[in-house]
Amino acid sequence: MPATLSCASKFIIQIIVCKILKSIVCRELAQRSDNCAMRRFESVFGEVVRQRRRELGLSQEDLGFRSGLHRTYISEIERGLKSPSLRAVFAIAEALNINVSTLILRAEKKLTVTTGKIEIN
Repeated sequence: MPATLSCASKFIIQIIVCKILKSIVCRELAQRSDNCAMRRFESVFGEVVRQRRRELGLSQEDLGFRSGLHRTYISEIERGLKSPSLRAVFAIAEALNINVSTLILRAEKKLTVTTGKIEIN
């Protein structure tokens, strides 16, 4: 994320991303009584992070160093075992030289192809 963005701009972006994530996940959760959809989203998001990291030829340790996150946490995210905070999503996206929105849209597309159930209006 460019350093020229003000704190207010970053906050607004975080709110928008939160709403996108909520929209993606809540529609699926509404159709199921358990947290299966959230686990599926976490897994798909992790796959997208891993794919982008490999595109750049980075190890998990490299990504951890660039993002300021521990490599074991990166591993857990990639395996869908951890749900990253919004702050972690931003740090990962920046370290992967990709917009947060692009990273999430890749996960959304992959999730939609996998389940065929999520639609964003």
